[in-house]
Amino acid sequence: SILIANVIEKKSSQSILQKTLNYNVEMLCSALIESLLREQYRIKNEQIMYINYSNVTLGALLNPDINNNGPFSKDQLLTLAFFLINSGENKDIGYNYRNRLAHLFNVYKNSLSLDKVCLLMYLLTDILNTIYVGFLKNGNSAGN
Repeated sequence: SILIANVIEKKSSQSILQKTLNYNVEMLCSALIESLLREQYRIKNEQIMYINYSNVTLGALLNPDINNNGPFSKDQLLTLAFFLINSGENKDIGYNYRNRLAHLFNVYKNSLSLDKVCLLMYLLTDILNTIYVGFLKNGNSAGN
């Protein structure tokens, strides 16, 4: 809401405050996405195998061959990978938003936008909804 209020009040997409808020929201969404994926993976797999969390990267969490017993479809994981990381045989496919933001690699003032904020918020909402529906399908309630 702060971001939207700033856009309406300033009416300038080039303000420093606007770009700072864009970066903060984009980074927060990316971090929450990774955290949710990691926690969902832990819950689904901790009873059947030992999980070395230092080896569970975002790339592994978005790999349909590794994360095949969760609530996410193969297409959904591949779509998330396209936006969040570089994927493909040569790691040359995708926008790599998460790594660019986290490592400040090729992050320029003009690359921080409300459009990207909305995209990452959409991806975060999609993940939250998928995990919630997955819990409902398995007979778990949100309070358990």
